[in-house]
Amino acid sequence: MSEKIMFYGSPVCGMVPPVRSVLERSDASYEYVDISRDDVARQRVREINEGLESVPTLEFPDGDTLTEPSLRELEEKLAALGLQARPQTRSDRMALMLESPAILVLANCLA
Repeated sequence: MSEKIMFYGSPVCGMVPPVRSVLERSDASYEYVDISRDDVARQRVREINEGLESVPTLEFPDGDTLTEPSLRELEEKLAALGLQARPQTRSDRMALMLESPAILVLANCLA
């Protein structure tokens, strides 16, 4: 496995933006892969999750995985790897709101 955290998700998953935010605020090295566009990644997620395409799924350099983690679980795992998430700012919260699948659907409907 690479030194990066593999972050498997899809654009319709509402937890992808918050998980990405925690990773970015922790300065974690990660690679995001959209399983709706990548058959190899979709198969890897199925292998990790006993046949289910559950996202977000994260695969860490130490071999551990987290599937649909709470943000607290993710922060604890990152802390165990020596990474600390900086506090969330107002602009971080605004960016998360704008990345929400519901907001994106609404924006497309209004366009």
